[in-house]
Amino acid sequence: MAAEIREGRCSDSPCRDIVNFQKNPHLPFHFPEPWSGDLTRASLLFIGSNPSIDYNEAYPNERWDGGDKKIVAFFEQRFAAQQPHINSEWRTLQVFGVNQYGNVVPYLRAVHELAKEILRSPPKPGVDYALTEIVHCKSWGQTGVPEAIALCAERYLDKVLAASGARVLIVLGAHARDAICERYTLPNPKDSRIPNSQLLTIKKRKFEAIFLPHPSAFLRKDKKCIKSVIGPEEFDRISTLLNAI
Repeated sequence: MAAEIREGRCSDSPCRDIVNFQKNPHLPFHFPEPWSGDLTRASLLFIGSNPSIDYNEAYPNERWDGGDKKIVAFFEQRFAAQQPHINSEWRTLQVFGVNQYGNVVPYLRAVHELAKEILRSPPKPGVDYALTEIVHCKSWGQTGVPEAIALCAERYLDKVLAASGARVLIVLGAHARDAICERYTLPNPKDSRIPNSQLLTIKKRKFEAIFLPHPSAFLRKDKKCIKSVIGPEEFDRISTLLNAI
């Protein structure tokens, strides 16, 4: 679909704005980001709205060689210990220079801290937790997300969750929360009377779903911690479940 939009053959698509965000003809188009980490084995899966873009990141794009296997390996091994694409300082490998990394990505650092909180020990990125998005195309400031989110969730969300080995989902931000609740007919915790942790059942498969503010939300840090959002009893229950896996 992205190729059709970029060629002007699908001008009425709800994905038009987010695809056309990458409209600079001098820069290669970054492929949609399916997930990062070992999706099938990680017990914890973070779900955001859509990935941000760094045009200088060494990232799969239309000029890459190696086919699908190389692309899959990139996402599965993004945090790998030997020359990681994302290093321990939450910086991404850049296209220029040798082993050069860019600026810190605050979202990645925040997700790691949330994983550390619920697992009660320092987690291994990409092993103990993986990351995915509702909308997989990249942009800045969630540009194009409201328009594309329903179609992207319909096309890909079921497949990603079916492939995931996670027992606990941590849903970050209003866009991701609303998409999950609408897709799976859950009471939406944007109503303060609805709890921020719920049991989600998809085709007999059960997930513990935790709904949190987006890490970039203008809230005090303690208001974005898992325990403060879902309460100490629910936190202890889910944390114990995770650590028993």
